[in-house]
Amino acid sequence: MSDPDDSRIGTTEARSEGFYWVVLGQSPPEVACWARGEWWLTGDTTPRSPATVIPVSGRLVFKPRLVPVA
Repeated sequence: MSDPDDSRIGTTEARSEGFYWVVLGQSPPEVACWARGEWWLTGDTTPRSPATVIPVSGRLVFKPRLVPVA
């Protein structure tokens, strides 16, 4: 099953808040947080405009692997 955000990759349409792989200019892809209509890049203290960031993935989802403790 695909994430509903997959159809919005590379667009400025509304998307779920969370973490995504993004590209900013000519730099390599990095992980950024989409929150309250703004992109927050790792280590930056100010948000980026949605027009300057290109999302290149669906929302990243952490699925922990539960392993019994020996």
